[in-house]
Amino acid sequence: MSTEFRDKIRSINFGAGRPARVKVDRDQDVKHVEIVGDDGGRAGFETHHPDGTWDCTMTPTPIRMET
Repeated sequence: MSTEFRDKIRSINFGAGRPARVKVDRDQDVKHVEIVGDDGGRAGFETHHPDGTWDCTMTPTPIRMET
């Protein structure tokens, strides 16, 4: 299999976005889950606590308005 063919196969996108990143903080006993936006970038994150509650922090893309 040629290198060019392998590169083409790796670049195929089937419409699925990238998976959310997950980070577990064992010291604080929480799990941080990234929220992926429509454009594939980070839109925020959720923090899951051991008691079943969770917090959500959103980081929207700023918009620019001109007159």
